[in-house]
Amino acid sequence: MSMVEKLLRHKLLGFWSLPVFIIFFIIPQAFFAALGYGDYLSLLILIIALVSIGGYLFGGGIALSIFRKRILHIDGWRSIIFHFLLFLYLFSYLCLYMKYGGVPFIDMLVRGGNSDLMRADFYKNQEGVWKVLTYFISILSKGFLPFAIIILFCIKRRVSFYLYLFAFTFISISALEKAPVVFTYIPLLLFTFFNGYKKSFIMFSFIAVLGFSSVSFVALGSDLALNGNIQEGPTYLVSSTHSESPKHALYTPALPATKINVSLADEKSYQFLFYNLDSGNKVEYLINRLIWIPYVTVYDTVLYWQENYKGYVFFSVNRYLSMLFGDRFADLERQVFRFQFGSGEDTTGNANASYMAEAYVGFGFPGIIIFSFLIGMIFGGTVRTGVLPFIYSLPVIALGLISASLLSTLFSGGLIFFVIFVFIFSTRLNPNSANYAPRNEMRSEI
Repeated sequence: MSMVEKLLRHKLLGFWSLPVFIIFFIIPQAFFAALGYGDYLSLLILIIALVSIGGYLFGGGIALSIFRKRILHIDGWRSIIFHFLLFLYLFSYLCLYMKYGGVPFIDMLVRGGNSDLMRADFYKNQEGVWKVLTYFISILSKGFLPFAIIILFCIKRRVSFYLYLFAFTFISISALEKAPVVFTYIPLLLFTFFNGYKKSFIMFSFIAVLGFSSVSFVALGSDLALNGNIQEGPTYLVSSTHSESPKHALYTPALPATKINVSLADEKSYQFLFYNLDSGNKVEYLINRLIWIPYVTVYDTVLYWQENYKGYVFFSVNRYLSMLFGDRFADLERQVFRFQFGSGEDTTGNANASYMAEAYVGFGFPGIIIFSFLIGMIFGGTVRTGVLPFIYSLPVIALGLISASLLSTLFSGGLIFFVIFVFIFSTRLNPNSANYAPRNEMRSEI
C-alpha cells in the first residue's frame, strides 16, 4: 500500500469520523421530521448540523496544513507516566469496588435489581475523594485508554497484553456501562483490522461483542423487568413530556397525527422509543437508542431552551464558565432530563445532547462555528501527526461528541488531556532520521 493510500485511510478513519457520525445520527432524522411533519425546529437542527460540519472542515483543513508529523515515544520518563496512568485507572476502580461493597455487574447477575440505581450508586452518588476517583475514571477511560490499549498491544508480550485486556474488559462491564467497552475496543479493532493483524482482530471482536452484549442485555433486561410488559401507547410522532404540556405533545400540534410505527413516547427508565410499542423487542429497543435518541436529545435541548429562555444562555451553559464569569449555571443537561420526563428536583439523570445543542443554546450560530472549528483543529492536528494510536482513537471521541457537550468532553470527558497526551507521548519527527526506531517504538510503521 502506497503512502498516499495510507494517508487517505487515516484521514477517513480519523478526520472524517465526526462528519460521518453527524450525517448518520442527526441529519437524516432531522430531515425526516422536518419534511414529513413540516416541523421548523427539526429544520433548524438540520441547519445546525450542516453548519457544524462546515466549521469542523474549516478548522480541520487549517490544522492539516500547519501541524507536522510526529513519532511515538514510550520510553524513559514517558514510560513511567504511561504506566502510572494505567495503575491509576485500575486503582480508582478497585477503590470504588471497596466503597460500593462489591461489583455492580456481579450483583445484578446474582441478586438482580435496577441497573440505573446501581450505576448511580457506583458513579454519581459519591462525595469527597470518591468523587475525585470517578473523575479520574471518566478522564482516563475516554482520554487515555483508547490509545493506550493500542500501545499496549504493540509493546507488551502476548501474555502481558491479554492480562491487561481482560482486566480492562472486566472493568468496562463491571459498572453496567456500555460506553467503556466501546472506548476500549473500537480503536483496538480498527488498528488490528487495518494493519494486518487478522487473528487478533477476530479474537478481539469476539471478546468485545461478548462484553458489550452481556452488559447490554443484563441492563436492558433489568429495565424491561422493572417496567413490566410494555404498555400500549400512541404510534405516532410525539414529543417529550414536561410539566407545562400535555403528556404527549405533538411536534406539529396544528396537524393531525399520522399513524406510523414511530413513537417518542415516554418510558420509565429510557427516554423515548422508536418502534411500535405494541410489538417492541430488545433488538428494536437497542436500535432506538442508537439511531433515534441522539437526535431526540438535541431536539429537546433546543426545545427546552426556546420555551424557557428569551435569549442565548452564554457562559451559563457550562458550570466552570459560569463560575468564572459570575453567571448562574443553567445545568441544561439535568433540566432537559426533567423536561423530558417530568421528574422532580431530586433526579440524578442527565440528557446527554450533542455538542451542537450546547453551542447553539449557549452562543447561537457563532458558537456552533467556533466549537466545530476547535474540534476540527484537534482532529486535524491529531491526524497530521501520523501517530496511529491517536488517530484510531478519534472515532470514539467523535462518537462521544454526538452525545455530550464539548465543554464537558474537554474536561471530564478527557479530550483536553488527550491533546496533552499526544504531545507527551510523541516527539517531532526529525527528517534527517526518518528511520529512527527506539526499542519501545510502535510495531510496523507507527
